Amino acid sequence: MTDEEKAEQEAAMRELEELDAEFLATEKAHEQARDALHQAIVSNLMSRTLTPTQVTASTHYDRVHVGRIARRGGVPPLRKRTVRPLQDES
Repeated sequence: MTDEEKAEQEAAMRELEELDAEFLATEKAHEQARDALHQAIVSNLMSRTLTPTQVTASTHYDRVHVGRIARRGGVPPLRKRTVRPLQDES
């Protein structure tokens, strides 16, 4: 391997390392922004300031995903279940 090829490989590896470090830094910022958004969604749903439909209209999430975020965040359902399991009737 010539000196030029070694230098070219080293430059390529440095470029990849720099881009990888930049990716990891932006990934962390992305995760923090997502966590803040999820916390705001849970907070608004918990206080009943917004409905899930309004949250869906204000974010890029669909209604099903907003429901998942709410359940994970401990938001209680708007109303109690109306259907009982069959095991309760025996």
